[in-house]
Amino acid sequence: MRLYHFTCSHCIAGVASEGLTEGSLLWMPAFSKKNLRMDSGWQWLTQEPDPKRQAWAKRFMLDCDREEWRLTIVVPFDVMPRLVRWTHLRSILPANQEWLSGFERPGSEAWFLFRGAIPATWIARIDRSAVEVPREDALRSI
Repeated sequence: MRLYHFTCSHCIAGVASEGLTEGSLLWMPAFSKKNLRMDSGWQWLTQEPDPKRQAWAKRFMLDCDREEWRLTIVVPFDVMPRLVRWTHLRSILPANQEWLSGFERPGSEAWFLFRGAIPATWIARIDRSAVEVPREDALRSI
């Protein structure tokens, strides 16, 4: 399956060489209605290739341009069970249904979470903004 991940200039070199390893999911444990938990090992992906249609990547929420670099990720078929559509996350974390629905934004139906690291070998392309360049050329410009 072909999906995309967007990142900024200060993260692209590490992601290009190490893959996606730092992703996390903020959620609320079932036993608590006020204590949030940050669960590492969840990589955020999207089906939407257009950097300007990423509702989560607004400058008022982040201090860098998270739309500057687009990575095309090819997820192998044998690991597809570790890929969860954002809109299905509430069935996995049922105590979080109301809380998670507050994060749904236009385009969130295209969001996915992958459980585990995404190795650099799954990165098929690295594009800077709207300029598409082969992965090897993009790596040289980092």
